[in-house]
Amino acid sequence: MSSVNEPSAPYSRGPGTIDLAAERLARGIPGRVAAVARPMRTVDIATELEGAMVALATRHGKELAIAPAFRTHLDANIRIADVDTDELGTFTGEVARPFGPVETAVEKARRGLEVSGLSFAIASEGSYRPDGPMFTGARNVEILTLVGRRWAMPITEVAINVESNFDHFTVGAAGYRSAAFWDFLETVGFPAHALVVVPHGPVGRPPIFRGIKTLDDLGAAIEQAMAASGIGLAHVETDMRAHMNPTRMRAISQLADRLALIVASGGSTPFYGDDE
Repeated sequence: MSSVNEPSAPYSRGPGTIDLAAERLARGIPGRVAAVARPMRTVDIATELEGAMVALATRHGKELAIAPAFRTHLDANIRIADVDTDELGTFTGEVARPFGPVETAVEKARRGLEVSGLSFAIASEGSYRPDGPMFTGARNVEILTLVGRRWAMPITEVAINVESNFDHFTVGAAGYRSAAFWDFLETVGFPAHALVVVPHGPVGRPPIFRGIKTLDDLGAAIEQAMAASGIGLAHVETDMRAHMNPTRMRAISQLADRLALIVASGGSTPFYGDDE
């Protein structure tokens, strides 16, 4: 019997042995193509970022939350990259997110790299879903990802922040005049936090009213949504886009501060060095 330190024997399946390499050659099946190794070393992240310009893939004002931390802790500046982040999913659901939240943040950042031509880019992604029975409200998962053109992997920080105003309310003909609906408005922080209104129930291509911050606009949107709904109801929910939601913007700011401090405190990441 072979010991664990001896070379492994050919694959055995019952009596005799099979030489896979020989069998593959006999059947004319191409062999594996060996991967060409790229030289890889490590680099100090803070040194890389000192004085650098970092692209930020956003159309929702996230520079207000991220730039101060990077400037204070890393002496790095943020430049907005013109990336249509809605192509990777919208909170209102008309564009489904093709990836998971972490992968979406990475993809946003990588698109920021390509659009800007810079060496570094950052992006964030938020994910909201109902909490478990031990918590009320909703879970706010914020993800911040930093990528470098030569880095072998992204640097990602995640925060689960239960401080969120994420909520919704279904109203009928007189619902938005009810005390319960006004309680909802106070709870979610309207009008400092904007709202979204859509028809309730199955609708082919429903009208979507976003960024609502006045009672007049809210009433008009509810009336139109109810008219478009097959059951005469409107769905009202918090607008979770960062520039429309101060609570979410604060969560992103806290996460940016944490990521910048971690990077500034020292650390390295693998990177692909230049061939010599």
